This record gives sequence, C-alpha cells and structure tokens, in this order.
Amino acid sequence: MKKKRRKKQSKQKKVSHVEPLVRSEHFVSIYQEELNTLSRYILDYRTVETGGQLFGHWTYDHRPIVRFVLGPGANAGHEAAFFRQDIDYLRACAAILKEQCKLDHIGEWHSHHTLGLDTPSGHDASNISKNMEILGFEQFLLCIGTVQGEQSAAKMFLFTKGQKKYTQIPWHIITLNNSYRAHIDNFYSELFYPPKSARPHMAALPIKDMSTDNRQKGSYPYWLKDADNKKILQRIIDFLNAYPSQRCVPTIDKQGRVHLSIYCNGEEKYDIFFPVFFPKTSPVIFNVLDDALSSKVWWVFTGDILESFILFYKKFLACEYEIPSF
Repeated sequence: MKKKRRKKQSKQKKVSHVEPLVRSEHFVSIYQEELNTLSRYILDYRTVETGGQLFGHWTYDHRPIVRFVLGPGANAGHEAAFFRQDIDYLRACAAILKEQCKLDHIGEWHSHHTLGLDTPSGHDASNISKNMEILGFEQFLLCIGTVQGEQSAAKMFLFTKGQKKYTQIPWHIITLNNSYRAHIDNFYSELFYPPKSARPHMAALPIKDMSTDNRQKGSYPYWLKDADNKKILQRIIDFLNAYPSQRCVPTIDKQGRVHLSIYCNGEEKYDIFFPVFFPKTSPVIFNVLDDALSSKVWWVFTGDILESFILFYKKFLACEYEIPSF
C-alpha cells in the first residue's frame, strides 16, 4: 500500500545533542550514518510499527558497537501494535552481514510510533529474555523508536542474562565513515532495502559523557609494574618481530599503558593495546581507524602471559589473513 507523501522535513541531518551528557558505566556506540538510517526507517511508518535488527559486535569489555542497522523486508508485517520481520529477508541479509562483514546479530529495534510508549512492553521484554535463553546470548540490545511530530526518537536498552531488569543505556556516536554500510551499498544494494524517508530527523538523545567514564584507570596495579613482566613484554615483542615482513614498535600512552604498533611491509596496520586489567582481561587489536578487530578472539589466560598472548595472536591471525602467519 502506498503511503501518503510526507511533509517537508527539516534539513537537519545529525542528532541534536541538547540533552545533558550522561554518566553511565554502560553505553552503546553507533556510527552517525547508522543512527541517521534508523531515524529514516522510523519515519517511514508513522502510524504503525516497524522494525529490524542491529548488527555489530561486543568489545573486549562487553560494550556493544552497532555497525549496521537493518530495516524491514518487503514482506514484513506492520500493524498498529505489532511488527513482524520478513524472515526470508532477514536470513538473506544476515548471511551476508555475518559471512562477508563478520558482524554479529547483537540486537533488535522496533518503533512504537505514536503509541506513547518509549520503553519495552512486557511482551517485548519477555520475548527478548526467552530468545536470549534459547540462543545462548549473554547480552542483547533492544532499541525502541517513537515518532514525535516530524521527529523520530530512540532509546536503547541492554538485557543481560540472569538479570530480571533491563537497563536503559546512553549513546556514544562515532563520526567516522562506516565502511560496512559502504560495502553493502556497493555490492548488495539490490538485496538490502534502504529507508524511503529522504532525511533523518532524530530528537535529542542521552549521550554518553566520555570525559567522565567511571571505569577505574589509575588505582589498579598495571602489569608492567612487575619487573618480570617487563621481560615478558620484550619476549612478546621478539615473538611479533619474528613474523616475516612484520615489525613491532612499542609505545607508552599518557596513562602509562603500553601499545604495540604493528607494521607490515613498512605500513602501519594494527595497534595492540594492553588495557588496565590485563592479563585478567584481553589485549585489544585495533586497525588504523580504531576499529577493534579482535573482539571475536576469545582471551584465555592460562597463568602464563607469554603463552596466553601467543595463543591469542595466532587465533587472531587465523581471522586476519592479511597478516603473514606460520
């Protein structure tokens, strides 16, 4: 059924950060382009529910990053108080996002349009918890969209296995270009349905105050304060330098945390970061765009830092074929 022509919208293309910054341990990171896409999907259906899926990954410290927002398929069901995704469409798109882009299904979204409900309904919460149990998810996101006049609005909620209550979490917006969206647009535009609304118009969102991140930073004894661990770090550097055409350059940031920059054939490719709680928590491998590439590699600390790191890095190489391995 054809929709009526939409009224002319504001030229605003980005979120208006009017609401105060939020201090919160938990938050969700999302690319600006994906937030704009979400806004346009919500505005496509102003009197009935719509929805889709969120694809991305969880970081080493269990923080979600939304890298792709999937909208409804052609055969999706849109009713005043119900949305049903086109399952065939979801399966086809998910296969590409998982196999080609190595993204995970980390959440769902749907709109309550003008129902006056900007939180999950009891039915929503029950379904999410039930599906998490069936699929074995430890955490899962649910985004609830609404329509407020000419604007869309969105709130993100975090569900955690074993906890009866979900948590609303603020947003952290990534302003870098989204290579995943560009890849899909370039190679699979005939399969993925874009939103029909011409422009996004998102209401102010609760934004994560990154300057007051309450993660513990200085009180934990960093692993390099142990003299023996400094020797282990040198052995890690020697191990990395043993790879053909690869060079490892160590640096220390302003917080005293060590980074190992990896150069392949003279070009910087990766940054290996050792966070404050290492080796209890995983090292993180970033590319030059600060994308965490090692989120799919499980860190297993055996009690031996060098042995655990070698195992971790070899698993990473298995996923990143660009790096020479032996």
